[in-house]
Amino acid sequence: MTYYQVNPHPALQPFVESIGIQESDELSSGTTTVLPTTCMDMLFHYRDQFIQHHEAGDSTEPTSYLCGQLTRPLTVSAAGRTGIVVVSFYPWALPAFTRVNPSAFTDLSVPLAEIFCRSLIEEVQDRIFHSQDANERIRVVERFLLKVLQTSSVNCFEVCAVNRINAAMGSIRIGQLARSLDISPRQLNRRFLQVVGLSPKKFSAINRFQKALLFKHSGWSTGDVLAETGYYDQAHFIHDFQRYAQSSPEQIFSADADTPLMKQFNPINRTRNVTHFYNTLYLQ
Repeated sequence: MTYYQVNPHPALQPFVESIGIQESDELSSGTTTVLPTTCMDMLFHYRDQFIQHHEAGDSTEPTSYLCGQLTRPLTVSAAGRTGIVVVSFYPWALPAFTRVNPSAFTDLSVPLAEIFCRSLIEEVQDRIFHSQDANERIRVVERFLLKVLQTSSVNCFEVCAVNRINAAMGSIRIGQLARSLDISPRQLNRRFLQVVGLSPKKFSAINRFQKALLFKHSGWSTGDVLAETGYYDQAHFIHDFQRYAQSSPEQIFSADADTPLMKQFNPINRTRNVTHFYNTLYLQ
């Protein structure tokens, strides 16, 4: 399996963290769990699509779709040879591309043809399919994003709020955050839902879980993780693992070595600062 990632076009960089391509010719019968990360992704399949596994049954992922904010883990498996262009957005990014409220996409995989012009998406998908290499596919997706980009500037208020939560590793009281931003908690909640797609309380909880997961996976003791991330106690820590990973810390960290897919997407060995949004565990 290969994974190729580039920095996006300068005009997209305030909104898009990266654009990457994942390819594999290997057939795998295993499943992978996608964990909540506080961010959204846009995906374009150009080979066999993934299968999503739900309690109500299995479903094939759309050819091109937006993966909304996750508040629970999503289990997927490959259906054959895989090839995907993955656009990784910052938490505040989606309103720059569509007027649809991001909270409408929570825990959903929404076909892009339901968000943007269907003929445009069909044209993009066709060009990706017939592209000769990774760079050409990425250029196709960049041109699409630039075409639907509605603004060249970010909303500084939401960026500031998100960054303060992230810098505090999710351990911040919403009332305190609202006062620091000179806004009421109700207004903060409304604006967060409109821009990020989650309430600030939910965003903070997932952000803290991700930081705890990262530290624990890096070899920290549970006591040090609790002290650093602000969990009340070990019961609170375990409760969040059950909620956002549907697993206990012991089950996750006693598992076998990372799969190739996990090694590509889980940036444990990267040199980014821990306050970076994508220095998180995406898969288990």
